[in-house]
Amino acid sequence: MRFRRTFGVVAGALVAFAGMPLGAAPAQAASNLCKDASYARVGVYKIMYGGKHRGSIEVYYSSRTQKNCAVAVGVGDFYGRSNYKGVGIRVSGTTKGDNWAELDQAMYKYYAGPVFVKAPGKCIDVYGVMATVTRTVTHKHCG
Repeated sequence: MRFRRTFGVVAGALVAFAGMPLGAAPAQAASNLCKDASYARVGVYKIMYGGKHRGSIEVYYSSRTQKNCAVAVGVGDFYGRSNYKGVGIRVSGTTKGDNWAELDQAMYKYYAGPVFVKAPGKCIDVYGVMATVTRTVTHKHCG
């Protein structure tokens, strides 16, 4: 009985992943990335280098917590391979330069973050890095 149950779970998982393109990641729900199912994705910003999409900054918002969440997810060669990834978030206009309310940067295989900021009635800035390629997006998701 135990073997049959375990086999069924493993077989079900294999069937679920069988239709995915090679190198693709399982779909990540905001509840997995931001650790709370109340978060909905509100923006995606590509991190480009040499005409190639290297990663994305994904921004989520929860009306329940009134917080924004950001993650920087690797794409292509930057997904599934350990390299330097980072993500930062802050309320727009509160700090200048490289000062971020929350910042997560390290060697990661899939994504950096999540990082959070509470900014009701204000705009946010987000920052993402894949290896040496950075992108900063300012004054977004106001409200």
